[in-house]
Amino acid sequence: MIKGVHRLRMRNMKDVFFWTSVCVFIAMAATALIGWLLLPEDVFAVAIPVMATIAFLLGSSMALFACRQIMHLQLAHKTIKLLHATDALTGATTRRRFFELQAEMNVKQAAVMMVDVDHFKSINDRFGHPVGDEVLVQIAATLMETVRDRDIVARMGGEEFLVYLPDVNRDRAGEFATRLCSEVSRLRFVVGDERLSVSVSIGLSEHTTDSPIDFAISAADRALYRAKEDGRNRWREEIPSDGFEEASDHDDWGLGSTRNVI
Repeated sequence: MIKGVHRLRMRNMKDVFFWTSVCVFIAMAATALIGWLLLPEDVFAVAIPVMATIAFLLGSSMALFACRQIMHLQLAHKTIKLLHATDALTGATTRRRFFELQAEMNVKQAAVMMVDVDHFKSINDRFGHPVGDEVLVQIAATLMETVRDRDIVARMGGEEFLVYLPDVNRDRAGEFATRLCSEVSRLRFVVGDERLSVSVSIGLSEHTTDSPIDFAISAADRALYRAKEDGRNRWREEIPSDGFEEASDHDDWGLGSTRNVI
């Protein structure tokens, strides 16, 4: 009789231990899941070693499985963040991520450039989209190599890029625009027996804390179309002021003889 009671107590203790372990596991899994949604980087750093410790102490295959799943979720989350922040083709910042980064910056003034590849439709039509993609990749790389580390090069869509230069005044912005035109015009692509050269047109504007970034982008976009109309491979400037546009014309400072071969 006493042995039977003892065995019953031991079985109850094992059951209590088991269900306690299950509750701990569920609590930790829930914490990790909630943390993944709210504070993914911090929680992953804590959740994985904690779950591994539980697995070691309890010898639970379920806990080990949870650890693996959390690690897979962490990898998937990092991949999603990378896709959110980086354009898959060119490696430039995505449009959405640009607006997030710009909003986080605390700068009083910045230069905004809208950069568009000249005759890009003709490149695609004549040589095919793979060549067009390579042109975009090389131009994006050239833009990112030319600007400073803190500057942002974002692909806004198609063949159009935005370059954001914090703490750069109008004179320095013009120098940057000239340099970008020059660097891109040096690119050469060999397609079969043909050699392809490319160029960009740039619209330049100024952004200050007194006005929203969209206003500066719109002004830069208007300046870009003027650069296109004036012959391409050059930059034009349009500075918004109190709701009115004050236009300023600039040639490409000696780059006018460089033209796209198409």
